[in-house]
Amino acid sequence: MTGIERGGWDSCDYCRRGQVVIQQTELRFRRVTDRGVIQCQVSVPVGYCDQCGFRHVDAAADAAIEAAARRAYEELGAK
Repeated sequence: MTGIERGGWDSCDYCRRGQVVIQQTELRFRRVTDRGVIQCQVSVPVGYCDQCGFRHVDAAADAAIEAAARRAYEELGAK
């Protein structure tokens, strides 16, 4: 997915009025692990309601975030 597109949601889960628009979003996050702090950056599809602004994240985005964290964690062990 690149740019903006209509989501798989019929309506917003929060306000029930708006349409959800999907955008690729760069997320940066940190996690504290038993090996130290990891810092990650990943691009994931995030749905935004055009009425209330609620953010929708699906299982594919969750999987991408977890995969990025796992790679960064494994890199700490390799050093």
